[in-house]
Amino acid sequence: MNDILLAIVLAILCVILIISIVGIAARQKTKPKPRSAVSLLFHTHWKVNNAIHHVITATSKDSLMLTIPKGTTRTLHITPLDADNQPTVFDGMPVWSSTDEAAVSVLASLDGLSAYVTAQRANATASISVSADGAQGEMVRTITGSIDVSVPPADAVSLAIDVVPLDAVAVSIVADPAPADPAVPTA
Repeated sequence: MNDILLAIVLAILCVILIISIVGIAARQKTKPKPRSAVSLLFHTHWKVNNAIHHVITATSKDSLMLTIPKGTTRTLHITPLDADNQPTVFDGMPVWSSTDEAAVSVLASLDGLSAYVTAQRANATASISVSADGAQGEMVRTITGSIDVSVPPADAVSLAIDVVPLDAVAVSIVADPAPADPAVPTA
């Protein structure tokens, strides 16, 4: 009788264990579906002497401006945000572009969430744009963001001195005779 009771208790424990495992697996498979993105969060940073400097953190609804010197590269990173300003995912790969690649070039990372922006020409401006499908599933909702990049004029590092021949300059020299000195006899 005790053996039968022990077998029944073990069978019940096995059933409870199996139900628990199946319940855990079911909860892991039914992760909440990501919400549609409605805006982008831009942020950029770079290291100087191993210290990270954050320059911009703003949503795509804000007016954004970044100033970088010629020859400098900055990394822009975007985060899709849902209607509650919580991070979400894109449905597809973001696409980056520059209004003037000769002034400011842009190169997207493999996942499209970052891009490397390089100032190519001094005293120039360009707008860097990114767009992606923010809707999840079959529907397409394109969301875009942009940041204006300004490249200041280059710093002066030397100066040039030009020698201009006197006859090349339109200069009129008028001899103004000195007044006669009464102490000096005139001939």
